[in-house]
Amino acid sequence: MKITDIVIDANATIGANPLLVDVKPCFVYVDGEKTENIEGYRYIVALPDHELEKIGVKVLGECRIEKPEKGYIPVEFEKLDMRIYWRNGDYDISASAEAIKQTKS
Repeated sequence: MKITDIVIDANATIGANPLLVDVKPCFVYVDGEKTENIEGYRYIVALPDHELEKIGVKVLGECRIEKPEKGYIPVEFEKLDMRIYWRNGDYDISASAEAIKQTKS
């Protein structure tokens, strides 16, 4: 078994109450070149259960929540998925979800 075959419990890994702190567009790449076409958005969340470490979660489609003007917005993800991959001589984690929504906290 390869390490990239491991299935991650994404919700348990992220923990409770992720906090949206930034939003960045995700561009389409063709033959390794970045285009100006946006395919979705990366929602950067701080993780209270992990000393506010940050992770970006990609959601395809239009922007669902705007970047907070200040502070943060409590959110949750639908069908969150995390994967391990190899980059620049080290393992890294990618995260994606089908949707993001603001929660009450």
